[in-house]
Amino acid sequence: MTNFTDKDISWELEKILKECSSDDWDGERAKPVSEEVLRNASIFLESFPPSVEPDGAISLEWYRSPEKVASVSINPGGEV
Repeated sequence: MTNFTDKDISWELEKILKECSSDDWDGERAKPVSEEVLRNASIFLESFPPSVEPDGAISLEWYRSPEKVASVSINPGGEV
């Protein structure tokens, strides 16, 4: 089983910053990724508290308000 920690997520975001923080990083005029964007992405990812469902799936839910909920369930077969 793979366990992702905040440290793993931070490492991946730092890797993205190193690889994509300059103009034209993809050779097709891509704009650079800023530290502010990565900080916002990190805050967003940390806001998904994981929970386990009765069928063995893992659910990631994000509540902005009672009317605005994002929920992603990942089942054992890899379906989302």
